[in-house]
Amino acid sequence: MKRHTAWRATAAAVAALVITWAAALAAPGTGAARDSEEELLARVDQARGGAWGEFMLVMAVQPERNGQPEEPAEIEVYVKGVAGPGDESRQLVRFRSPQRLVGQVFLVVGANSWLYQPGLRRPLRISAQQKLFGDAGVAEAAGIVFAGHYRMRERREEEKEGQKWWHLFLEAKTPDLPYQRVELWVDPETYRPQEAVLASLSGTPLKRLRFLSYGRFAGGTAVREMAVENLLQKNQRTLLKTLELRPVSLPEQAFRPEFMDKLRTLLGQ
Repeated sequence: MKRHTAWRATAAAVAALVITWAAALAAPGTGAARDSEEELLARVDQARGGAWGEFMLVMAVQPERNGQPEEPAEIEVYVKGVAGPGDESRQLVRFRSPQRLVGQVFLVVGANSWLYQPGLRRPLRISAQQKLFGDAGVAEAAGIVFAGHYRMRERREEEKEGQKWWHLFLEAKTPDLPYQRVELWVDPETYRPQEAVLASLSGTPLKRLRFLSYGRFAGGTAVREMAVENLLQKNQRTLLKTLELRPVSLPEQAFRPEFMDKLRTLLGQ
């Protein structure tokens, strides 16, 4: 029973890492020449990969502990972005490997999360605040899109490693977001974030995201490699690498919990 629970927690943590990234890819952007606070945050979201409203991606996930690689995973992610006011982004995650996790599916709609695995009569509701094994929790999916979720308390211009950066101090607009404070370092020329520190309401740093490289995918630009560091546990991080990204048309039913056991049919796979 303990082994089964560990597998479930590992899968949930990996899925949360991917959803964290995918939610940003589906964020809306703007081309305004002079940015308001909201426009600036939207452009930061877009710079990470906001060219596609509906898409799928394949990612390699490599956890590390004390500098040593642990069991890797390969993930399929399906994202249906925000279509208009009042809409919520939706993400599905399926495991290609390891074999013991194949068949598990995670669904996130806004701040609501579900897990389905073969043999269950119905999906399990996962708390958005649930602490999961590894470097992330499912709650990260709700708060990592900056535009609309955060307001800017301060913006500084700083020089770091010989380059100029915007240092943004953000705070959550609502108390249900998993990270209430964010520090963000952004390239003012490209709007691409270099680093983000995610913190609690008290300001305790919890996670650090490092955006290691960007690449071209399907006619747009997105994060190619990212590292997630757990600041509460030393020498523990997870590396994420995009292997494939392409736009697709996704049915609405695929993002409803009652259809999670029919995902293969809905996606034509």
